[in-house]
Amino acid sequence: MSFLLRDLMAQMGYPDNDKHMNWELGAALREGYRQAYGRLPPKQLATKASGAGSHCFAQYPDSFRGRAAELIELGMAAKSQQLSLI
Repeated sequence: MSFLLRDLMAQMGYPDNDKHMNWELGAALREGYRQAYGRLPPKQLATKASGAGSHCFAQYPDSFRGRAAELIELGMAAKSQQLSLI
């Protein structure tokens, strides 16, 4: 079984409405996956969250779910800290 970043974010209670944050988190997950597995994550064509069109999204294995959740938490905490400085 595999998962998408957006699906894990939704399961964790985070909205999927900030494309810049999604790009940052996607880059963090991609790098974390590369470090763990020595290659980039596989991609698969999937429908966009908006339902309008499709895009190739990284498909992460369930064995990476725990690390991905950690990376999402770190990224969201960093965003929260940045916003508190404003």
